[in-house]
Amino acid sequence: MSYIKKVRDPKNEWGKIVKNRLIDMENYKDQWTLIDKFLKKKNRQSNSKNEMKFYKPNDGIYKVKMHLDEEDSSRIRDMLDAELEFNKVCGIKRNILEYKSETVLPLDDVSSRDKQKILMVFGNPAINSVDKGMFYFSKNPKDGPGGNRKIFAKHPMWSKLEKAGLIRNVDVNDEDSFKARKKEAEERKKLILEGSTLNKCLVGLTTFYSFPTPVTGKYKNVAGVKKVFGQKLLEDIQCEEIKRLQGYEHFKNAFLIFAQKSTYEIYKLKVGDSPEVLYWPGVAMMQKGSGGDSLKEILMGLCI
Repeated sequence: MSYIKKVRDPKNEWGKIVKNRLIDMENYKDQWTLIDKFLKKKNRQSNSKNEMKFYKPNDGIYKVKMHLDEEDSSRIRDMLDAELEFNKVCGIKRNILEYKSETVLPLDDVSSRDKQKILMVFGNPAINSVDKGMFYFSKNPKDGPGGNRKIFAKHPMWSKLEKAGLIRNVDVNDEDSFKARKKEAEERKKLILEGSTLNKCLVGLTTFYSFPTPVTGKYKNVAGVKKVFGQKLLEDIQCEEIKRLQGYEHFKNAFLIFAQKSTYEIYKLKVGDSPEVLYWPGVAMMQKGSGGDSLKEILMGLCI
């Protein structure tokens, strides 16, 4: 009894359980096990060393901090030391992993307009795109003739989204391919932030996993996220990522279109099936139904 009178859950959602809240407590004698489980769960959450903090996106890029236990911290630090590409967007100090990620959504005042909202949910960011400041900045850069200048070719995902009618064509001609892609990226970002992509709906871009990986090598794409964190830690991350998605203003009353199958299935498993959650195999480049025409068919009944 003395414990119950003093108890306060970590987030103070119950508040202190004062005496007048214990009236007729004998009627709840069979519920102490449930209360005990609730409090233990709250305490585990508050004491977890794998807490995640997501900062608000600024111009499409946001910061994430993740507290790790000693074992995970040591393992991930070794991985970062071995895979230098990660150092472009993340680092670890003591037991805190900090990294940059990407989400481009209409501004909150724009997202509240009376238009149907579409939230495109990709698997996880590519390091190249986060480093350059925009989704699908380019295809993986390749050396040009003579090796003097890298070639940044337009990423085919934009052709798909344009063909589907989600965003108008943006095509910049410049002999410097990096400058061309940079100008295209800024223009597309501006269109999304201002809600100028379409007349009938508002489109936003995000990812299920916030952690960025390379597009080639041992840690590439969504499979690479699992290799970095491991299945046990990944399950906690999935719950935190879902909270992040659901916290966006653009999430409210939006249709979610997942472009990566495993993350679509994870979301359905944890949140439940819903007609507002759809799948389009957009990142599976050679798979049937992965083209812009197929996405347009999905969108036909929604807003196009």
